[in-house]
Amino acid sequence: FETVTNHSSLTSAQFLGQFLNCYLIFENNREMIIVDQHAFHERILFEEISLAHKKQKLEKQILIHPIIVSHAEFQTDILADQLDTLISLGFECTLKNNDLQIETFPGFIEKKYIEKTLHEVLSCLVAHKNVKFDSLYHTVFASMACHSAVRSGDPMNEELVRRLLVRSEQVDFFAHCPHGRPVIRKFSERDVSLWFERI
Repeated sequence: FETVTNHSSLTSAQFLGQFLNCYLIFENNREMIIVDQHAFHERILFEEISLAHKKQKLEKQILIHPIIVSHAEFQTDILADQLDTLISLGFECTLKNNDLQIETFPGFIEKKYIEKTLHEVLSCLVAHKNVKFDSLYHTVFASMACHSAVRSGDPMNEELVRRLLVRSEQVDFFAHCPHGRPVIRKFSERDVSLWFERI
């Protein structure tokens, strides 16, 4: 098999379906292409978030009722130093007594994952307070993308898959997700024939 470093082979590929509601199966030029749906969406989101942040165009959603998160495990002075960074990531927060009040959150995150994502972002900010910003943002964006991406076990029809493919064409692409796992692997006709001892 071959690990694919770009998504051009998917553009004209025929979508055959899902396997285990986890992998997307395509056929193109007598080759079988298998895509890890979570890793693929995660990579796309990572690139979209990075680009939007660079252009200062991260969309925010306003919470009608702010979410209150206890920050007992984080030092108040560290959180105070990081509020501007949180705002730049789409989390508008204020410190009140021993709690962090979340008033907005990034538009691409599902509401049910707000607290979990914010907790990981805060952990990243604290752990990487002396690290270069490029490294910090890679870790933070990877965490945000992971919580926002379609998950293993989620059913996807052809329309949803095609929408994902269109989005993939709008960003730079790499062979691996932000955490280093392969995204796309391609098997030749010869590979498949060898499996079944046809050659």
